[in-house]
Amino acid sequence: MICQSCQKHEATVHQTEVRYDAAGEPRVGEVHLCAPCAKSAGIPIAGAADFPKLVSMLSKAFSGQPTAISAEQGDKTASEKGSCPSCGWTLEDFRKTSRLGCPNDYDLFSDFVSGVLNRIHGYAQHPDISADTTIERLQDEMQEAVSREDYETASRLRDRIKELESSLGDDPVLD
Repeated sequence: MICQSCQKHEATVHQTEVRYDAAGEPRVGEVHLCAPCAKSAGIPIAGAADFPKLVSMLSKAFSGQPTAISAEQGDKTASEKGSCPSCGWTLEDFRKTSRLGCPNDYDLFSDFVSGVLNRIHGYAQHPDISADTTIERLQDEMQEAVSREDYETASRLRDRIKELESSLGDDPVLD
């Protein structure tokens, strides 16, 4: 859906308006805007006000630095990449709101976003928790095999658990 205001970008903010006519009857309308037009229209975006403060606080706590990124880095990246061709969102918009305008922004501002994630979480990729779940399941199966005195199965399960644990140990995301 295209923004109803600028007619250029993808609408990412959808607002339902209820207005009352002279007779007191409600009239319901919908407005579909891109993030920059919504921002200029003064439409609040849920959670946008408190999130930058949270990111800043976490950045200071984990990195000991006063900001999540230095001004020179942000300005350099912003001048290199400009704005998103889909939604018009800029790096400065992300820095102010800690929100992205559309899915394309993840690729466009990937260097900056991954840097922020690295400083906050210590890594930029989501860790694979399925391996942990698999290890727990295998440990339960191994205990059952031992209680049945099926030591051959228990030893195979033990070896599989060791393989998974060593692969988790090699994963840079979790280091």
